Amino acid sequence: MTGKGKLSVVTLLTALTLSCGASAVRPQDGTEVWSLVSGGEERMVLVHPPATAGEDLPVLLIFHGGYGTAAGAESSYGMSFLADDMGFVAVYPQGLDRHWNDGRIDPDDLSDVVFVEAVLDSLASRFQVDGERIYATGMSNGGIFCHFLAQTLPGTFAGIAPVCGGIADPGFDWFDPAEPLDVLIIQGTDDPLVPYSGGEIGFRGGRGSVLGTPEAVRIWRGVNGCLDDNPTTANLPQASPEDRCNAVYYLYHGIRDVGLVNIEGGGHVWPGGEQYLPVRVIGRACGDFQAGPFIWRFFQEAHERKTESPGGPERSSTGSMDTGGRT
Repeated sequence: MTGKGKLSVVTLLTALTLSCGASAVRPQDGTEVWSLVSGGEERMVLVHPPATAGEDLPVLLIFHGGYGTAAGAESSYGMSFLADDMGFVAVYPQGLDRHWNDGRIDPDDLSDVVFVEAVLDSLASRFQVDGERIYATGMSNGGIFCHFLAQTLPGTFAGIAPVCGGIADPGFDWFDPAEPLDVLIIQGTDDPLVPYSGGEIGFRGGRGSVLGTPEAVRIWRGVNGCLDDNPTTANLPQASPEDRCNAVYYLYHGIRDVGLVNIEGGGHVWPGGEQYLPVRVIGRACGDFQAGPFIWRFFQEAHERKTESPGGPERSSTGSMDTGGRT
């Protein structure tokens, strides 16, 4: 952590109303509104501690999509209710101008990375945080930002779960995370805004590009030393057949885990969330599973595997497997 951010105000949710789209969305009961100064800017973050906060609390940062808000993410993704049930701190940072600098245009712009460091510093000063269980998830621009954070803050996060958000592709070789971490990628094959096969983002492009989902999985498998080409595969139950989507879960084990939920026919929607715009605009919402509980279960199970088998090969500085001389 850099310590560049300072917690200046902590108030309760009744003090603030935020807008998301055309409608106002209030933070949920028990959620606090924090104001921090980072890079000379006053920044805001919503923090929802679990109902029974104790020691060694896991932390999950949840990043809204482009043009979204922290309060909108809390309302849409259901993570605060999950935090109460599972005992972690749910954290919703707010991007300046409702946007995250995620590496698409300028990988050297670390202003939002510094903000995230400030958020984590403030959390550590307020709660007894488990530094080995800090996670991040996000949707769209927020999902792309998760990959960016793994690159720019190596060793900070135990895992990330980008939803509808690929690895930024600014046109030159820059993405090579220095540390392995658990990665769960959730992506629809028919996403019209963040294309499954990679390319320009948005209805008309012009907002930068991302790598394709298969390429992102390949890169993370290399980082995490997932050498087996035969992942554990499971078809998720068709809980909502009318959505015309089919979710398949692929899981690779290595130094750390790499998971992919491939939503065949899925669009640019948080799984289990609402069809907030017509199908012709954003694609289809998958109702077969709830993304929030699925993500947290992935992190929990990956942590348990790491705890049970703390040894194993380590990644060398070149990205190859270091077996300690064993063959």
